[in-house]
This record gives sequence, structure tokens and C-alpha cells, in this order.
Amino acid sequence: MNTLQTVTLADSNYPPLLKQLPQPPQQLYYAGDWTCTATPAIAVVGSRAMTDYGRRACTELVTGLVQYGFTIVSGLATGIDAVAHRTALTHAGKTIAVLANGLHPNRMFPTEHQSLAEHIVTAQGLLLSEYEPAVPARRHHFLARNRIIAGLSLGTIVIEARAKSGALMTAHYAMDYNREVFAVPGSIFSSRSAGTHHLIQYGAKLVYQLDDIISELGINPIAQLASPALQLSINQQAIIQAITAGDNRLEDIIQNTQQSTPEIMHHLTELEITGIVRRNIDSSYEISYR
Repeated sequence: MNTLQTVTLADSNYPPLLKQLPQPPQQLYYAGDWTCTATPAIAVVGSRAMTDYGRRACTELVTGLVQYGFTIVSGLATGIDAVAHRTALTHAGKTIAVLANGLHPNRMFPTEHQSLAEHIVTAQGLLLSEYEPAVPARRHHFLARNRIIAGLSLGTIVIEARAKSGALMTAHYAMDYNREVFAVPGSIFSSRSAGTHHLIQYGAKLVYQLDDIISELGINPIAQLASPALQLSINQQAIIQAITAGDNRLEDIIQNTQQSTPEIMHHLTELEITGIVRRNIDSSYEISYR
């Protein structure tokens, strides 16, 4: 792992959002790319004992958030945390892992995520801790760690959480800091969804699709999709705008965009490959992560 470095509360590059906390960490130890802390970030947290539904929801939402340019913040725990980190890395996105232990490899918790931690660093992500390198994970560290996860982020998404869980505490920290809180609903018969349903009852934004998050943050989906970072051509942007406006069949897209059928088919294929557009069973098209 890269040589550990430190940033103090007095330093000019200390994360501005984190500085707003009532008790911000006085010093942060890190390995990886510190510039991750200067990018718009969303926290994604949830159950260690996730279901297949939780995994799928996490994968889809994080994939979309990365495509919008968000850095994914989580706690490197098993379950939802690890899926969030891995999904971000799979899609060449940025991710920050905030740990409840020091960053010395012998102190990594959980130990089975040592390789994931190393992958985060080599992929220009960031490992972050307020604890000195040799400090092991302790029970009270996790609660303190959760305030940093919430503090670094514009909002926190909770995907599966029991009525009493660390993920729920992260969401409560986000509420205390006047950040957005999002909750993915689940089965009324699953104890793993009790916490997320509690959050929705108390005002968290119910997340049915990615656009619920994007709109709440005040981002224009089309403007973001058409950003240079995704390298979309003018013709591809026109196709996305047509589909979003409701012209989601091939003949409608052709008429709306004034492009030839071969051109349209070529661009649609590229957009499907990149995961931006999805073809439905009835041959209509939709934005795949709306």
C-alpha cells in the first residue's frame, strides 16, 4: 500500500464539507488519491447481511451515480459497503473507504477486504481514517467512522438496514448535518428493511430509481448525460433527449432527430453497450438508469 499521509483541520485542503461537522476529525490519515475529497460524493451504506435484492439495488444505483460523476463513499464493511466500492471501481469511478481502524495492513478490518483496500488505492480511490496506523478497529470507532462517511457526502443512500444498525446511524448523522437522506424500500416482511422504512416515515427520500436521487440534488439529467466526460456526440445527445421526451420507438427517434436509420441504429448500439440506453422486450428504448 502507498505511504500513508496526513491532513489536519488547519490545512487548506481539508475537506470543506467535513469541516462543517460539530466535531470534525482533527487529523486524517490517508492512502491513495486525496483529490477524491474534492469531488461531489454520495455515501452508500447498508446491511452486512444483504439480500440479492439489496445487491442488485446497490449495483444499479452506484453504476448510475458513477456515470454522473459522483464519488462513492462507504465503510469497506461486508455486504452493501463492499458492493458499493467494487461497483464504483468496475465502472472506473472514484470511491472513498472510511475505516474504523488505522491504515496499517495488519490492522485492516475486515481482514478479508485487504485486497479490496489495495485495489481502491491502485485505482486512484482513497482510504481514509482518523486513527493512527497501528490502532485496531474497536466497537465505538464504527459510530465515529459513520459521522465521517455522512460528513464527506452531499447525501446518504441506505440500502437495507435493520431497525438498529450502523447504516441507520450514518443516515441520522446526515440528517443532523442537513444533508440529503435517501432510502431504498424493501419488503414489509424483511427485518433488513425495517430501518429504511423507518427513515422514509421520518422524511427520507424514497428511492425508486436513480432519477429520484438526481432530481433531489438539483441536477439536470440530460445536461449531465451530455457532459464531455461521457464523450457523447451531438447525434447521441439528440437520441437521449428524444427518448427522455417520450419518443422511445425507433420510428419516433428517426423522425425526431432527422437522422438516417443506419445512423440511429449505430448510435443506439453504442449507447446500449455503454449502459446509457436499454432496449425493452417490446423494442422500445429507455434510459437504463433513470
